[in-house]
Amino acid sequence: MSYIGQTLPADTFQGFTTDSFTGDGSATTFTLSKTPFNESALLVVINNVVQKPTTNFTVSGTTLTIVGTAVASSDVIYATHIGGALPIGQAASLDLNGASDQLILDADGDTTISADTDDQIDIKIAGADDFQFTANTFTAQSGSTIAAQALTATTGTFTSNVTISTADNTDTLTLTSTDADSSGGPILDIYRNSSSPADNDTIGKIVYRGRNDNSQDVDYAMIEVNIVDASDGTEDGNLIFRCMNGGSLNQMVKITGPETVVNDASIDHDFRVESDGNANMFVVDGSTNKVHVGCNADTADKGIFIVEGAGTTGSSACYGLIRSSHEGTIGLSSIGGLTLKSFSNEVYAQDSAGNSTTLSPHNFEMIPDGASEELAWAYYSRRGDNEEDYDNTKYVNVDMAKVVRSVENITGEKFIYTGTGKTDDGSTVTENKLKALEDRIKALEDA
Repeated sequence: MSYIGQTLPADTFQGFTTDSFTGDGSATTFTLSKTPFNESALLVVINNVVQKPTTNFTVSGTTLTIVGTAVASSDVIYATHIGGALPIGQAASLDLNGASDQLILDADGDTTISADTDDQIDIKIAGADDFQFTANTFTAQSGSTIAAQALTATTGTFTSNVTISTADNTDTLTLTSTDADSSGGPILDIYRNSSSPADNDTIGKIVYRGRNDNSQDVDYAMIEVNIVDASDGTEDGNLIFRCMNGGSLNQMVKITGPETVVNDASIDHDFRVESDGNANMFVVDGSTNKVHVGCNADTADKGIFIVEGAGTTGSSACYGLIRSSHEGTIGLSSIGGLTLKSFSNEVYAQDSAGNSTTLSPHNFEMIPDGASEELAWAYYSRRGDNEEDYDNTKYVNVDMAKVVRSVENITGEKFIYTGTGKTDDGSTVTENKLKALEDRIKALEDA
């Protein structure tokens, strides 16, 4: 469009801006009206002599500095801005559609912005296609990286691998929800969108990967989720925890709908639970196939379930048994004696036929006069079911001390020894009925 005979539009072209100063014999710096791009964008003339950029003057921001001696008094300085931004108003446009369709941004011409494809903008840096804009989409090309201190977006879709890296130990990825209601959030959704889901599909893994001392990548731990049953309405899944041990990534815990399994792979792997004061409160020994409570000793010939206690009865016994208000214990004395104790009833042994025999020798409930003497012991047995229902059944109760005393009196031989501690009191059997009977028979024979 020709502009001959017309006024140039103010929003399309702009003349050069010239700043003028007068020297005073001492000043070497002067303030410009605007910031030039660099020294080459400024034409400086002193007393009609053109000054060489960087050699005779420098620019920093809006400060013009004359190199060397100060400008003489009354000498005039002209600083003309010969480079600057091209203002384009709302009524104007910049049409770059031409042979090259590109805006060259550096001296060697390999950093450009181009639009040689319709509705597409390409950014090349050092000759390589790095970024691309199309309708509603910004794409970082293969090999390119977007580095940002902060990135805000409503949604984001990635069709290839995404790597988020940091050079220090700060949080690499943070999910934040600012919702103030009581519902859960933020939510990390790991979605396997399969078109043909099937039983035993692995639908996701979280892998903890590091390096070994041979500069090799190693998966040291993993959390894995699988479909067990993909049938609509009866879906089942499992959650598996794996850990590296001896160079193998072993399955340690598997959680399914009906059960939680430790060591489902059946390897030599122990399961141990600590309490506040015992490091081996509960131990499953994977190598010996034994269970330990309160200990982790080598007890190869002591059964499968081993419990260690520090007392004969009470809180430190090996076993404590509770049913409703009734309590009992099984313990060992300091010298190895096995003690069964009931805190509210007798101690019994029962066979498969329901015959129950008292192990504690002091039950005289069927004997009218009770125990025949101090420290007497009894035999007590009855028949009932597993819950000790003994109504209308048979009982047997014998004062065994009285029986033995009777034998002593018949034979005249001492069978019961009593005393303080382990020393017998020296008592003797005063009656020998068998001897008396023999003497009487002999007397009758002699008569």
